[in-house]
Amino acid sequence: TYPKRLMLGSEVYPYYTAAHPTSSRDYIPYNSWNYVKDNDFILGSFIWAGVDYLGESVGWPSKGWASCPFDMCMVEKPVAAYHRAVWNDEPVLKLAIVDNSLNIDPGKDHWQYPLMVDNLNLPYTDDRVLEYRTMTNCDSVRLIAPHAKRTMDFGVRSTKDYPNNTIVWNQPYRPGKVLAIGYKNGVEVCRDSLVTTKKTSAFKLIADKTILKADGQDLSHIEIKLCDEDGRFVQMDDRNLTVQLEGEGRLLALDNGDMRRNIPFGSNKLKTFFGRALLIVQSARVPGVLRVKVETEGVSQPYILDITMKE
Repeated sequence: TYPKRLMLGSEVYPYYTAAHPTSSRDYIPYNSWNYVKDNDFILGSFIWAGVDYLGESVGWPSKGWASCPFDMCMVEKPVAAYHRAVWNDEPVLKLAIVDNSLNIDPGKDHWQYPLMVDNLNLPYTDDRVLEYRTMTNCDSVRLIAPHAKRTMDFGVRSTKDYPNNTIVWNQPYRPGKVLAIGYKNGVEVCRDSLVTTKKTSAFKLIADKTILKADGQDLSHIEIKLCDEDGRFVQMDDRNLTVQLEGEGRLLALDNGDMRRNIPFGSNKLKTFFGRALLIVQSARVPGVLRVKVETEGVSQPYILDITMKE
């Protein structure tokens, strides 16, 4: 009707779109970005939304909007790899498993996406077939996975044969290692893998800053990650945490990214969610040291981190 009119998507779905223009809830797995890519008169689009936020809950116990590429702790969800793949020139390849029985807040229906994890520790003892997905901007991807007590090469598949830059591999779930290799012009350019880990036996504290201004406002964001005895990140063996602070400064918040938590953000106790939690501490107004001590259920030794306040 208006061939010279330019358009911009100001609030688009992160994954699904509609099969028919008169029904937004007749869903098809065709990402909204495809319309931007295929039509020059569409300048671009904004996903609603970028980061999970409090409010607009679709029902208790959820307390917010949970359908974003990043959770409230700024942890990137596997689904975000699609956007990385279509918005970047450098090679991108992400391997993930779709399992809609996962204990994840799905959010509002037409803003949802398939529930995915990027780990190989699912609680199944049978050989049920699951969707392994490789989100990529590579020309093609090879998948190598455990099969019948051996490793099998399932060959190379072309990305253009699948919608949404996402190759789907239907494979029985088996612990071990699944490897994806990405190719451009027939040459390997990247790879990603999922490896079964052992149970939690340790954890790490990763601070974005260990020196703060003594102004009563500066913050340190401290990521807590569970690990096995080999130092590998463990996602499916969540544990209870206890945080204690000594010295100058205060605990501002403790979060795990799960909108369904029923513990106040100012509490010093929380359970990890998919192996993670985020501790935020705030500086005091006098120079000194804030000692952060974290204890984890089932791990004998606490982790101690010192944050220094300077003028």
